[in-house]
Amino acid sequence: MSATQDKTQKVAFVYSNLYQLYRKGKEAAQVSKGQVLKAEDLKNLAAQTEPKVDVKITAFTPVELIGKRVSKPASIAVAPVAQSSKPTSNPAIESLKDNLKQLNDLRSRLHFMLQELETLTKKS
Repeated sequence: MSATQDKTQKVAFVYSNLYQLYRKGKEAAQVSKGQVLKAEDLKNLAAQTEPKVDVKITAFTPVELIGKRVSKPASIAVAPVAQSSKPTSNPAIESLKDNLKQLNDLRSRLHFMLQELETLTKKS
């Protein structure tokens, strides 16, 4: 399939004057020079103000969102421990193995398609 241009669409170019952008940036830098805070200023400012909010630190407990949005792949599903005699494997490793198998399959399919394209181009 070849690409064609839609004749009903107009072509527009975006133009910006680089010198004006440079000048605005330079002016902004000159204005902000007086607003630079040093580490000593920040320490003095922090010592003067008291914290107004009580901070509570709790242990992080992540919410498992994958199961709520998308159905879990079979490799991630929890296997019954009583039925399996081999040691339990990590579901993340199983998922990675499945992904590797899929990538290898896709690579071989892509290689086949490239060979087909080469044979078609050599004929013409």
